[in-house]
Amino acid sequence: MTKTEKGIYPNAKKVAKEQLFDRIAKHPLIVGCAELDMGSIELLFGGYWNFVLLFPDAIQSIYDNVGLQVQALTEKNPRQASRYGRLLSGSKLLSSMKGDEINHRLLWEASAGVVGINEDELDSFPVLPTATNLISDIKNAQTPASSLIGCAAVEIVATGISRPLLNSSEFCKLMGKKGMAWFHEHKTATLHNGTTHEDVALSFAGQTHRIMTGNVLVEDEVLTSLMRYGNNFIAHADALRALRH
Repeated sequence: MTKTEKGIYPNAKKVAKEQLFDRIAKHPLIVGCAELDMGSIELLFGGYWNFVLLFPDAIQSIYDNVGLQVQALTEKNPRQASRYGRLLSGSKLLSSMKGDEINHRLLWEASAGVVGINEDELDSFPVLPTATNLISDIKNAQTPASSLIGCAAVEIVATGISRPLLNSSEFCKLMGKKGMAWFHEHKTATLHNGTTHEDVALSFAGQTHRIMTGNVLVEDEVLTSLMRYGNNFIAHADALRALRH
């Protein structure tokens, strides 16, 4: 069970974490990593590299999309310019997230290096359709709010991967301090003000949805989207396992 959730959309986060954390921890790919199966470890680092590599640019695309939407809304209803402008102000937090994700990309590369996987090998790892979908589903979502919920799901999945591997003494010993840095970062990824990445994304999703549609983004919608994006990562883990079986 997860702890009681605080912040924005607490019930949706709690249910999504309970279900996704459990499925991720029990997945053969993560179990294999925890048990030091080198094939599983190579699949983890190589198989998710394409996403880790491109995720910062996906965040930038969301930021740019919000800007285009604000411009269109302002031209259509100039009297609401200040209201729409609040979205641009809020979207600046995405720049901090993007910077953190660029750093996380370096940590992922360093972790892979600990087990002998260099950057060229990461870049040459097969990019499966399920890997491409992880990025495209977030970047090409129908609304900025949906894209932002996708970003929150990414943070939940990253925590879900980190928890069981941080609890594996064998894995921690193999990886050492340098190799475990990415996993420690994702116990709870936060910005410099202590706000979690998932709360930044979900709060901005709710604000964007309300201003652009006039409707409130309800928890059931958030939960459905969190689970859909989260399950995409699990589907990719299934596809990666199929490469070796």
